[in-house]
Amino acid sequence: MSLPPSFPAGDPRPQSRGLRLTLVLAGLVGCLLLLLCGVLLHRLSQDRWYLSQAVIEHKPTVAGGNAIAPPPAVQLEYLLQPQTLDRVVQMLELTKAYWNEGEVMTAELAREQLRQSMRVEIDARLPQLAFITVYDRNPNLAANLANTLAFIYRKHLMEPIVAGAEGSPGKARMEQMIDAEPVRIRQRAEPAMRPLPWWQGDPRGKTGITIVPHNTR
Repeated sequence: MSLPPSFPAGDPRPQSRGLRLTLVLAGLVGCLLLLLCGVLLHRLSQDRWYLSQAVIEHKPTVAGGNAIAPPPAVQLEYLLQPQTLDRVVQMLELTKAYWNEGEVMTAELAREQLRQSMRVEIDARLPQLAFITVYDRNPNLAANLANTLAFIYRKHLMEPIVAGAEGSPGKARMEQMIDAEPVRIRQRAEPAMRPLPWWQGDPRGKTGITIVPHNTR
């Protein structure tokens, strides 16, 4: 069994070895800090995302209470249909709004980008409430998209009621439409003042109709 080497008093070698070890550890810590700073700067330099949300409220019955409306989760599927998304693409000229230098933005690509940027949620405790959420790098566009989707959805549900009220006198027709209104826009979307936290990254891709617990959005 060999014994560790012993150094005479005053020998500088133990101190030199300790100094080298300290320098190596300091270098490793410095490299780690540089790496973390690089990741942070990369995140901060990326485009920031903004969230806007419109709230719509369904009525349980339509047309004087004689017909029971389908559940909101079924009705809201209309928002995810290609023809609905294409209508939004055309109304807001998303082929121009989504255009990036060097890329060709077709109507089909704009529709897919819109689909990935939106999410529809239903409150688990208040299923008559639905939340249309849109993410975009432009806060004004995010709000316009959420409000346009809410408007198109309401108009879609109102079409059979408007058709059924044809022929009625003006005031009676208006009262009939108000009483039978199946959905109303409870809250319009407003442009967000602040972007989402940078560590959340790209929030898109969570499309679909989702049932969420109360007050967890």
